[in-house]
Amino acid sequence: MSSLEDYQYLWDGSSPTWCLLETKPWNQEENRFIIFNSQNPIESPAINWRYKLAVQSKMIEAGIRIISLDEQLEDPVREYCRQEGRDEEMIRRTFDYLIERWEIFVKKVLSGTYRGRDDYLYDLGFRSYLEQLIEFAGDMTPSSIKKQMYQLDSELKTILQPSSVGSIWGAEFTNELYSREKHWYYFMLPTYTAEVWEREVRAIREGRVRLSREGL
Repeated sequence: MSSLEDYQYLWDGSSPTWCLLETKPWNQEENRFIIFNSQNPIESPAINWRYKLAVQSKMIEAGIRIISLDEQLEDPVREYCRQEGRDEEMIRRTFDYLIERWEIFVKKVLSGTYRGRDDYLYDLGFRSYLEQLIEFAGDMTPSSIKKQMYQLDSELKTILQPSSVGSIWGAEFTNELYSREKHWYYFMLPTYTAEVWEREVRAIREGRVRLSREGL
């Protein structure tokens, strides 16, 4: 698609199931919407990023339905993701999206892909999101999701070793923020990069302690 008018079906009334779903904003100064199909929530229009905001504006001008944060979705799992401010694909696909991201992460770790600690930690966050969603959903969680998660966990642990610096999530954070048993993935590192990353974490923490002592 190459022009704004290619997306006219989203606001001209010819496809009435499309609406705007308000999501929790990153800050109080902005409204965040995703284009949402109320009949098929996992469907996502392939909109060129250049036209995304313009399409949303056209939909608002046309009076297309907006599902506000005060209006609950029928699916409580999807609603939870929305209220937590998760990204569009996580809201649409929930468990499928998160388990897919966790599988990609595990494969990358096993293949020795990660060299940067920040990228590793960002992607590792999807494991935490998955666990949070499972805890929220309870019996609504598909049994296949739990089974696949535990299997991937086992595969990942074959290449991890305990971290000598404790929790590695946010070098400035204290280890008390996380439980070694529940959040085991924050207390372990890939064997092929553990030594380097542990040095980085120590250096960051020592720098923050020094600045704190100096009152900066």
